[in-house]
Amino acid sequence: MDKKVRFINLLRHQEKNVLDKFLDWAFTVGRAIVIITESVALSAFAYRFVLDRQIIDLKDEIKKEQAIVQLYQTNERKFRDLQIRLATAKTLDQESGKKTTLLNDILQKAAGRMSFQSLTLTKTAVSMDGIVPSAGAIAAFTSDLRDLPNVASVSIGAITNNVATGVISVSIQASLVQQPTPGADPDQLAPAEPAPVPVEEVPVP
Repeated sequence: MDKKVRFINLLRHQEKNVLDKFLDWAFTVGRAIVIITESVALSAFAYRFVLDRQIIDLKDEIKKEQAIVQLYQTNERKFRDLQIRLATAKTLDQESGKKTTLLNDILQKAAGRMSFQSLTLTKTAVSMDGIVPSAGAIAAFTSDLRDLPNVASVSIGAITNNVATGVISVSIQASLVQQPTPGADPDQLAPAEPAPVPVEEVPVP
């Protein structure tokens, strides 16, 4: 039968001092801290490369977008210029239509009453020079002019009676109603009353 071997430690148990404890901690916990720190540093270093790559890609993308914007800039200017031209043409067409309607109305009112020698149409007034057979024709024609929706007021200028021909020459001016524009003061757009013009009384044959 085997005999059990017993060992007897005759050395006295020695407690670790502070230096030994510190060395043990440095080789265990300290090593773990160093490893973790180095891992964080390496991760930050690698992430820096990723950020640099993203920044470079963004700069390239911005350059591409700038090139596209510059390419379409000329076309955008042409498009805006075309829009302005179309708006201007539309406005002129509307004004032309209104002027044509107004002239037709005036000619209809003057039929059989006044023969025009000149007729001038502006944005604010219509000036007419012509001959009429009688003073009653002047009164009737000016009364019909005042009834037109685009006419604000009517004034009679010089009147001349030609006894030799038996006709009366007259000058008439009609102030037009101004269309209000967005944001404008309606009081400023109201047509001014024409200044009174002395009228020479002439005998009517």
